[in-house]
Amino acid sequence: MKRRTTEHRLLRCDAPRRPGRDARLYRPGIHTAFRARRRPAPLRRLGSPALLIFFLKGLHLEIDIQSLPPADQYRLISSTVVPRPIALITTYSERTGHNAAPFSFFNAMGENPPVLAIGLEDKRGSGDLKDTTINIKQTGEFVVHLVDEALAAAMNVCAIGFPPDVSEIEQAGLTLTPSSKIKPQRIVQAPVAFECRKIAMIEVNPHRHITLGEVVRMHVRDGLFDMATGYIDPDKYHPIGRMFGRLYTQTRQHFEMEVPDYEAWLAGNGATIKSSGGMD
Repeated sequence: MKRRTTEHRLLRCDAPRRPGRDARLYRPGIHTAFRARRRPAPLRRLGSPALLIFFLKGLHLEIDIQSLPPADQYRLISSTVVPRPIALITTYSERTGHNAAPFSFFNAMGENPPVLAIGLEDKRGSGDLKDTTINIKQTGEFVVHLVDEALAAAMNVCAIGFPPDVSEIEQAGLTLTPSSKIKPQRIVQAPVAFECRKIAMIEVNPHRHITLGEVVRMHVRDGLFDMATGYIDPDKYHPIGRMFGRLYTQTRQHFEMEVPDYEAWLAGNGATIKSSGGMD
């Protein structure tokens, strides 16, 4: 007998409505999560059986995200804040040696001092802290590697939940070399590597830690640094970005926008500008 599934199907139904203008979707557990201020269009179920939403014309969808299960919160955040750079992090433990794992809740937070922020979650389904989190807590040191197209496949291997006695670094075919300022070693194949020391680790909850690290040494693959401009050459550096699920994106296409100074903007638009004080 062929098993029926709702995975990846599009389901239409009529949304139950309350009297008055306020219309809501009722479902046990999250019946107040999605709310519209007028009669909703037909309801659709997309992908996940847990996520039911209204499609409205001409209005934004108001979502009480705090009422949603964690899996649905993740879907919404990870599919809207895109693309995200990927941090392939190496850490070291006296007990287990070197570890490597990718994280996409990651970005740079400033340049003086240079600070990186990484969202570290627990092992999916177990509730246990990941080795990366444990090692940073214990040693305060880690290396952040940015991931380009050439490193993508190896990065994906490092995301596999190998047993403790199996090295994801070896399985991914990666090579380590000593760092200059810290004990955790860095990955040779990475286009950019940041040696970091922990500034702070914020425990948002037992399953989520936000780590701030100060960059104490930076390594850039030969040929990527433009000596004339002081920038990394975007025509030679091709990092990938995380979208959501299995989706990633490339960064080969660029466009430019120059911010004009106020005088230039005023000259071209002065007749239509009104000050915040109401003056013409």
